[in-house]
Amino acid sequence: KNDTYDKLAETSAQLDVAVARAGALETQIKTLEGRKAAIEAQISQGIYGSAAGITLAELTEQQKDVESQLTILQMDGAQAEAQVSQLQNAYQQAERGTYTAQENLDDTIIRSPISGKLSVNEMSPGSFVTTGNTELVSVGSVNPIAVQFSISENELLNFQQAVMENQ
Repeated sequence: KNDTYDKLAETSAQLDVAVARAGALETQIKTLEGRKAAIEAQISQGIYGSAAGITLAELTEQQKDVESQLTILQMDGAQAEAQVSQLQNAYQQAERGTYTAQENLDDTIIRSPISGKLSVNEMSPGSFVTTGNTELVSVGSVNPIAVQFSISENELLNFQQAVMENQ
């Protein structure tokens, strides 16, 4: 059971890291897309030359660099999204494993509806045990039981004599 919980915690931590990485990549992509749009606007509006302090060739080179970086980040982002998806599936699987482990553990615990003293019937290893047919444990009450009933005087004398004979 502990291994199952450890796997769940480990997958959860990995998922947190992957989600943070994907978020950071998304932010970087948006920044580069904004830079690319600004460069494209600058080129289309003709804002270059000696008055603007940058040549068309420099703007075109910047545009190519931004597009290259954007392509790399988009591929990294796609990989990060795939990793997040994979880790989400692993996390769900680990959760199911934890649930199954808990159910299995619960199946190993036997609870008695009454309190009392246990009497264990020893079974030899390899014995075949079936539900309802093999008594492994019985619970006996430790509290005294009081019973009231009426018997005739003759029945009482016979009972007392039978008790004395068995002692």
